[in-house]
Amino acid sequence: MDASHAYATGNVSGGENLGGIAGYNYDSNFTDTFWDTQTSDISSVADSSGSGIGKTTAEMKDIRTFTDLSYNADLTSPVFDFIGTPNNDSSSTDIWTIDSINNNGYPYFGNSQTSSIPNHGDTNGDGIQDSSQSNVISYVNPVTNKHVALEVSSNCTPDYSTMENSSNIQSSDGKYKYPAGLMNFTLDCSQAGDTATITQYFYDLSSTGLVARKYNSTTNTYSTIPGATITQLTIDGHIVTKITYQITDGGPLDQDSTINGIIVDPSGPATVSLSATGATPNTGYGHFIDTNNFTIIASSVLAALLVGGAYALNKRENK
Repeated sequence: MDASHAYATGNVSGGENLGGIAGYNYDSNFTDTFWDTQTSDISSVADSSGSGIGKTTAEMKDIRTFTDLSYNADLTSPVFDFIGTPNNDSSSTDIWTIDSINNNGYPYFGNSQTSSIPNHGDTNGDGIQDSSQSNVISYVNPVTNKHVALEVSSNCTPDYSTMENSSNIQSSDGKYKYPAGLMNFTLDCSQAGDTATITQYFYDLSSTGLVARKYNSTTNTYSTIPGATITQLTIDGHIVTKITYQITDGGPLDQDSTINGIIVDPSGPATVSLSATGATPNTGYGHFIDTNNFTIIASSVLAALLVGGAYALNKRENK
């Protein structure tokens, strides 16, 4: 039996002749076949000649293991054929795909029609799959069931990122509503006091009327993010809202307010709810007029005019 361009992750048990791909190789050729040394509990094979190559779980979930000849010295050409042509992949059949959501992060069969990750796993549209970039996290937003992505500058690495429904937060934000929820994330930066560039991508969300806001769970307060830019892109046929801003470790936007190389920042796109305040926009300055108070003032002015007019008319008749 010969095998090529395959991998295994299952746990292996038994008495003898155990292996991640094959326990004993008798006159078979195994080319570009890999197994997960951690999930299989097989760190090596006694008869290792041509019986596949063991890789760690992290390596098995890295697209470079299967497509980058310079990264994986055990890989030979032609490499695995993934959607698109990442690294040394020059084939166009598009047999494999990989992302952080499906198949527990391992490669799986797919094509441009069946892959559930937009843009073939490249949600930020930079031409590189998210799974091979340590500074990019992408996942399905449980608030909207749409994809979101967090990209940070290379001096920091996101430890995690989740989306939270604003209705679950202890304090409300008054007239502001969060259609995609709030993106909670923690960054691990190379040096204390670093400044990171944050870029958030929200799929199938129009940028019209959005403002970038953040929440501080320590003080239970909200604020508009200064200097944030909001643009609208089209990626793989999807409308994508892109929010970019900078945050400094220990600065006003860092929730832990400590210069420690760790940045914590719940934030997200917000809209102003007119129905919540009974307000109408002031097109001059972007503020709002309370229509209830306006009605009271207008009524008072009208009443004063009527009283004044009646008084003037009465005085004229008495002359």
